Amino acid sequence: MPAIPKQPLTEKPTVAVIEGRPEYQASFERPPNHARLPAVLLLDASLVEFAKARGFEEPSPTLTSISFVRKGVTMMSPLRDYLLDTYEFADGRRSNRAVDVCIGIDDRGGQDVVSSFCTMTVQVPDSSGDTLILSIQHIPLTERSRSLIEDQGGNIREFAGGYAAELTLSVKSVTFIRKLARAIGQTTGRGKRYANPNWKWICPRTAASLERFATVLMSYRAERSSNRMLR
Repeated sequence: MPAIPKQPLTEKPTVAVIEGRPEYQASFERPPNHARLPAVLLLDASLVEFAKARGFEEPSPTLTSISFVRKGVTMMSPLRDYLLDTYEFADGRRSNRAVDVCIGIDDRGGQDVVSSFCTMTVQVPDSSGDTLILSIQHIPLTERSRSLIEDQGGNIREFAGGYAAELTLSVKSVTFIRKLARAIGQTTGRGKRYANPNWKWICPRTAASLERFATVLMSYRAERSSNRMLR
């Protein structure tokens, strides 16, 4: 059974705090609204261009979370960026964070080559919103996991290689995600029968990845709440 990769969450210190009067707030928000980009990304790109224009050639590190505190308003790195800071693009050829893309959350490694591996991705349609679309391919489906998914309003379809599920969730769906993780993790074990022999290691791996995803969402919510307390 392949080992479950340990990828601890990394603490990210606050880098920027901005306070200003209402007129500054209005002025600050106009450029991002015109460009249809989150202010955090536009500010980061502007900083990089400014440094280059002044002859600063050192490569810019990857953007993590930036918080802005203004009078009555708090902003932080959007959910999509937060997830991409923790995970990776499901398609390694992608790199544009401003586009709705699939983010791989299944912790798949180079040794995971079996065709029935449970592939899990998440999309954040609105880069600054809290809605998530969770897609699970080759899900180890049982009556319990089917019931959980359908009760949550998810869709399940059958294809030649097994089953796929898709659910619309939010950052507050942590309890459901953990229930689904437990249901999948309890599919295998001594004396239990299951459809695919590979589920013996796929189910624990899938459950662990879902638990990790729930923890990431909890971390995002905690960081957002902390930023709001700074108002």
